[in-house]
Amino acid sequence: MAIKFVRADITTLKVDAIVNSANPLAKIGGGVDRAIYNAVGAEKLLKERKKIGSIDIGDARVTPGFDLCKVIIHTVGPKWIDGRHHELESLHSCYRNCLALALKEQCRSVAFPLISTGVYGFPKDEALNIGTSEINEFLLKHSSVEVIICIFDEDSFVLSGKIAENVEEFINRQKADEKLKEEYGGGYHAVMERSRKSKLIKVDKNNLSVSRYEISSDTSSLADKLLFYVKQTNEKPSAIYNRAWLPRRTYSRIMNGNYVPGKDALIALCLALKLNVEQSYDLLSRNSMTFNPADKADQFILICIKNKTYDLDKINEGLVKLGLDDKLFIDRKGS
Repeated sequence: MAIKFVRADITTLKVDAIVNSANPLAKIGGGVDRAIYNAVGAEKLLKERKKIGSIDIGDARVTPGFDLCKVIIHTVGPKWIDGRHHELESLHSCYRNCLALALKEQCRSVAFPLISTGVYGFPKDEALNIGTSEINEFLLKHSSVEVIICIFDEDSFVLSGKIAENVEEFINRQKADEKLKEEYGGGYHAVMERSRKSKLIKVDKNNLSVSRYEISSDTSSLADKLLFYVKQTNEKPSAIYNRAWLPRRTYSRIMNGNYVPGKDALIALCLALKLNVEQSYDLLSRNSMTFNPADKADQFILICIKNKTYDLDKINEGLVKLGLDDKLFIDRKGS
């Protein structure tokens, strides 16, 4: 059984064991720790936690899960300093000890948060690599146990250039959005705007460009702009057109301004050049194109670009899982 990735509040998952990224002392911390205490009932869980006392970094202990799950496994992750203070070894220990306890408690399913990646500041990519390596090694011997990595924030939906095993979160978000449009009709945009302005939602004023893109004022042609981006890569042209799944002849014609590429080919070039979201919008605009906010494939590709997932094979896998087989990138190298 493979690791399953979901984007959700870990307290809503129906599993035998929930792993808590716990405070080392017998008191309630923040983040996942507080969310689990609140879901169970802070006083009764804290009473059980006090029976354990302090927990060492990398170690794990069990309390009853009450109405939330069979057991809660409390583990103390390391605070990130610089990677040279045993942080990696300690995080490996967290996952190993939690999985051993889940097995001891005869749990058939266990959900992990990305341990130490909140206020402890552990880099998410490195934390994911450690978590998946320990879990995969465990599953080689105990394949009947379901192991979930629960990701709460959208930025972690795509990690380390790897698309999660499922894209349920993306599908569910689209379905929820469609349901809101159906319920509110013409008032949908006003409702969403009120939601964005709500005091319950923290808006990063320095990051508003995530939803509003300004096209460059320079008047470079598509070919000139492509040449500019190609030069920035310091790579051979063959590396670019091979990553974009384009024949050399087609690529040369596009670069010389003698051929107008279709939208899928131009997006493939954006991915091959590893452009960011703003650069991709800008490049498409030079061919009178854009990403369609109503197109699920376009929005999924934007998520991939935002999270630096540029591999066409992996993106095609995601499109298939979304049921968007008609939007797959075509390998034109042999044409």
